[in-house]
Amino acid sequence: MAKRILYVLLAVLIVVDVPWAEGLRFEHSSGEMAEFARTLGQNDEVRDVSLGLLSFVFVRQEEGHVVFYRGRGWDHDGWGYIWSPGHRPADTRHLDGPWYRFRDDAHM
Repeated sequence: MAKRILYVLLAVLIVVDVPWAEGLRFEHSSGEMAEFARTLGQNDEVRDVSLGLLSFVFVRQEEGHVVFYRGRGWDHDGWGYIWSPGHRPADTRHLDGPWYRFRDDAHM
């Protein structure tokens, strides 16, 4: 019985902690990410980048904003962040200032 309770508590901790920890890592890393974004020229792309506490499959400047692609989640959807000081990119969720989060639905 004690093991079952421990497993349930561990599962709850993982479900609650993983998204929360991602938010903290983003908050800690966003300054360094913005500095990096300012160095990119039009259509520049850099692969396998680590900035602050986050790693990215690629970082790419496109259409006036910079995409920080984190990869695919458990549901196979691609996701990441967009730094866009000039305008809000389509199909994104605003986080703070020039920062947005996106998710590409792999099932569409």
